[in-house]
Amino acid sequence: MNVNQLIRSALGDMGMKIYPNFYSGDDEEYITFSYLDERPEFWADDEPIYDGTYVRVSLWTRNNPQKYKKQIRKRLRAAGFTVTSTAELYDKEKNYVQIAVDAEIEGVVNDLSLIHI
Repeated sequence: MNVNQLIRSALGDMGMKIYPNFYSGDDEEYITFSYLDERPEFWADDEPIYDGTYVRVSLWTRNNPQKYKKQIRKRLRAAGFTVTSTAELYDKEKNYVQIAVDAEIEGVVNDLSLIHI
């Protein structure tokens, strides 16, 4: 399963739309995710065999975000991610609160697939 599918599977039943990178609509609540970094962690025979993928998952809401913060982290952990940080930010222009959760997952990468070890 690829990382995009892992994120969508983990957060898909929260009742919000999920978009890669950005969303330009006007929904009251939605989730975006983006890759922060993806790099080989281990090598064998001069080939990368084990990668680390670092992502940011952001919940955007005009309501109280606190009910979602713990839920997002818990769901990402259950999907195999390690949550590395969480921040709460405010977008004054759009009047959205952003819960930004940074996470990483390591595994054997086969093209677009990630297989957990």
